[in-house]
Amino acid sequence: MKKLALIFLLICACGQQGVPMPQDIATGTIAVEPSFVNPPSSIIMCQQANILARLSNKGTSDVTRGVYTFIVEDQVLYAPKKSDTFQLEGKSKFNPQGGIQQLQFSVKNTGLPPQLESYSTPIILQACYPYETFSTTTVCIDPDVQNTNPNKVCRPSTVSVGGQGAPVAVTRVEPIMEPIQDSVTPSFIISIANLGNGKVISSNDAQAACTTKQPLKGTVQVMADLQAEPLICQPEAITLESGKEAKVKCTAQGYSGKEQGTYQTLLSVTLNYGYVTNTILPITITKIPGQEECT
Repeated sequence: MKKLALIFLLICACGQQGVPMPQDIATGTIAVEPSFVNPPSSIIMCQQANILARLSNKGTSDVTRGVYTFIVEDQVLYAPKKSDTFQLEGKSKFNPQGGIQQLQFSVKNTGLPPQLESYSTPIILQACYPYETFSTTTVCIDPDVQNTNPNKVCRPSTVSVGGQGAPVAVTRVEPIMEPIQDSVTPSFIISIANLGNGKVISSNDAQAACTTKQPLKGTVQVMADLQAEPLICQPEAITLESGKEAKVKCTAQGYSGKEQGTYQTLLSVTLNYGYVTNTILPITITKIPGQEECT
């Protein structure tokens, strides 16, 4: 009997070692991350190079209408195909790494001026795509604005929020209980910022961002609800400037009376926007002695 018990304990211990620990998926400030895979640092004049690259979705939003493009200096590099569309699954408990797409890109040097023996030029891989941030924050609803109850379960206070698995994030939530007779209307000042290293654009401009040279606004659509009831947000869309926060006031459409007491609940915020990320590969074109032009 003792031997059977010992065997059972050993089996349980081995089984526990093989079970992965759960992890919080909705963290971080990265969306789609472009990268080059073991790239060459140089090519010989007139030579063709095959370059491998990768798009990795390290955020929680699925990308269904993304566009990527390779940007080269046309005077020295010829590329037969520069742009294409892509789709990438976001991180989830079933796919904690997120979707990955491998890319292959061919470039050929078309020559160098006679006075140059070598020339350095960048190859840029740029990804443009619509993205979404979903944030939930525990907030305190307190109809007792006169503080007549000293034993409240919570008190309204500003809440700082970290990364939510996306680059544009809710950074801070400030609750405001606006008195109306014996009730209050809960409102929230929501601060939003670009915490990633990419550029914010309108979700409607996401595909065009990789093909146009026109300046595009960093517009973010904001929606919020409290206990599954939609809030009225003003403004409904904000323009995010680099390095700055933008604020939105979202107000409940109903009242909370004293009879409901003070309680905690969830504030949910959804942000819709477009995003542009890129990576740069410096490459040097070198002329072999005696080379004059490409044939």
